[in-house]
Amino acid sequence: TPACEMADSRRFVLRKLPDTNSDKPIPILEDNESTILYSYNPMNRLKMRHIDMRRHFCRTVVAEGEVELRHIGTEFMAADIFTKPLPPASFERHRR
Repeated sequence: TPACEMADSRRFVLRKLPDTNSDKPIPILEDNESTILYSYNPMNRLKMRHIDMRRHFCRTVVAEGEVELRHIGTEFMAADIFTKPLPPASFERHRR
């Protein structure tokens, strides 16, 4: 959700600037396929009732075409270096 909120804020600023291409959705790279699937098609709502209402914002901006969620494999997720302990080989690859 923070990524969707930042993308929405960026979109707002781009609309105010002249000569910017703000018609394209802002891509967000995600390694969780369930999150992507739920954002595009909110099925199995009974299983998803534990999700905090603030988290539904991302689904809203995806539906409006403001944001596009794209899948990226975990081995290519550069943010992992900041969020979890990595094996030495993965750490070195992301560090470069």
